[in-house]
Amino acid sequence: MLNYHSHHSISPARRSLGSVLVVFMLVLAIQDVHGQSVGAFTRLGFGARGIGMGNALVADRSGNSNAFYNPALAPFVKGQHLEMATAFMRFDRQLQHLQFGVPLERAGIAAGLIHAGVSSIDGRDTNGFHTTDLSTDDFVFFLGFGLRFTERVSGGINLQLFRSDLYDGLKPATSIGLDIGISAAVTRRLTLGLVFDDLLAKYDWDTSGVVSGGGSSSDRFPVRIRLGAAYEIADGRGRVVAEFESRVSRLDYREYSVALFGEVPLTAIDERRVDLQSSYLRVGAEYAFQKILTIRAGIDQIGSGGLSEARPGTGFALDQDVGSLKLRFEYAFQLEPYAVGTFHIVAIRLYL
Repeated sequence: MLNYHSHHSISPARRSLGSVLVVFMLVLAIQDVHGQSVGAFTRLGFGARGIGMGNALVADRSGNSNAFYNPALAPFVKGQHLEMATAFMRFDRQLQHLQFGVPLERAGIAAGLIHAGVSSIDGRDTNGFHTTDLSTDDFVFFLGFGLRFTERVSGGINLQLFRSDLYDGLKPATSIGLDIGISAAVTRRLTLGLVFDDLLAKYDWDTSGVVSGGGSSSDRFPVRIRLGAAYEIADGRGRVVAEFESRVSRLDYREYSVALFGEVPLTAIDERRVDLQSSYLRVGAEYAFQKILTIRAGIDQIGSGGLSEARPGTGFALDQDVGSLKLRFEYAFQLEPYAVGTFHIVAIRLYL
């Protein structure tokens, strides 16, 4: 559904490098491009296991999942652990994950950090000459708590703190968000999960001090509703998972154009508010061939865009004790949409 509230504003055009850079970066951040919106880095997944299984883990109670996918899963982790992951991506992109989890008697606590960034952005002036290398950084810190209400039903909440650094002359945007989740065991093998993601989260920007005609604007995070199921197979050695997501994005869409007013060039801004609804399906599976080896596969982001939008992936995990330490090494790779290339991620989980 599209709802438009339009207005037009005209301001004198400036030809300074700062104006060009800031306008360009804000257009990328605010506009809806191929269905993407603010906070996209948080929707890439968490850790090698999740990405290798298509990020379809909203209902996974196996004990190897992350509370990032559903805070109601925090009580089911196998033990106190520390997990670290880093991704290898094209085009100078970076992605790192860190999580610490603690199971309690009838509850669980998890805390984690995600960092995403782009470095070596080629900055140029209006004549096309190189000026400097630019970079962007995005962070989210989350603190999750889950509680078993009964033997079959659990619930949880994630508190999230977001920060986005786009440009040295622009004040970083920060926000608070909430995830609310529930998990239910239907049978010994079948579990269901439901999560409401990124409630209340938005970025507020003020460009009045760095660009001519700038002002204040807000970018709301998409509100996501995810419903999924997990089913154990082969006497618990494997599981199949699936997840459906409905996503509603409210965006301020801006179009910039230059027109002549007499002999003076002016910049025209057409602003519209857009409500965009999209749906996605995710599927995945894993199987433990031996006590130390598990293989995984999955497909993320199966949507209306067809195969060009999907993100198939696969991976494995190796469990190995080093003295008194219990370690798990995990790897996954994923094909990115629109022929961007492959996305590799490695993770280490240390049980304390």
